[in-house]
Amino acid sequence: METKEPRDEFNERTGRTEYWKRKGHELAAMMGPDGLVKQEFVKFRGVCPCCGTKPPKEKLLWHKDGLRYVRCGDCGMVFIDPILKTEVLDRIYDNAESSVAWLDVLQKQEGLDSEKYTSILQRLLRYTGSLRDLTLLDVGSSYGLFIHMATHYGAKVKGLELCKPAIELAQRRFPALEVLNEKLESWAVGRESSVDVVTFLEVLEHVPDPGELLECARDILKPRGIVVVLVPNLMAKTNLILHEKSKTFGANHLNYWLASTLTRQFERANLEVVETSTMIGDVNTWLNYLNYEDPYAGHLVHPNHDAATLKTLADGQGYKLLAFARKQ
Repeated sequence: METKEPRDEFNERTGRTEYWKRKGHELAAMMGPDGLVKQEFVKFRGVCPCCGTKPPKEKLLWHKDGLRYVRCGDCGMVFIDPILKTEVLDRIYDNAESSVAWLDVLQKQEGLDSEKYTSILQRLLRYTGSLRDLTLLDVGSSYGLFIHMATHYGAKVKGLELCKPAIELAQRRFPALEVLNEKLESWAVGRESSVDVVTFLEVLEHVPDPGELLECARDILKPRGIVVVLVPNLMAKTNLILHEKSKTFGANHLNYWLASTLTRQFERANLEVVETSTMIGDVNTWLNYLNYEDPYAGHLVHPNHDAATLKTLADGQGYKLLAFARKQ
């Protein structure tokens, strides 16, 4: 979950440098002469994705990658507006070069992700007691590592994934898994109150309407069922220090939550939050920046890495925000 490698070595080893390069090329192809993404590729949201204010009272924070980053004046949610059109996003997630490159990154950091998923599954047991014979639906399964690990706890798992190369990889790596190329909104039809656990691990930041997905999850959950969400943490120490220079902020991340706005997002979907916490200190990234190095190409390693990580997490400033919520 947490690497002590110098940031430059970590990026090269995991293929992040190549992924960022491909992502940059895809964005450049959509850019107009004014430095903004061309109007033909974007649409305005007209509503805050968290509190639902129409039209949202937006305060401009900055421009990055040709897109506007704004904060809702009512609830404090940060989001991109306008966003890439649905068909553009679907094309990117389906089979874009950057999506294929990201699969390479995920496989090269599988050890770290396994630690992260083990922590999430262990915390989930606090609310389920056991996962044996419980039905678990993972939305945005990628190549299926998380649900493969959940089977070791006895869960009956199923995954939904939009990226076809990811599904093909899941079939090769974990042939016993069922990972479907289907959106939750269509899969949920006729399946009310049929699932014990729904997970959205690093998914809701990618979708135009996260509230719609949470409502779908609520409808398919059995009474007292659990939703698990992992998203970027707007209050991560990396983000507080780097602001728009943080790699958290990118064209495919449409939404950014605080613990308070994520709680509000759940409440609007009639789900009760039972726990929020943060994961991953990312201390070498911000240490580089504070020492006038490139945060993502610097070589510095925090001399008290473990203590700095624990302090970052204790302050609620981990890189990822994890939340568990229950259907009443």
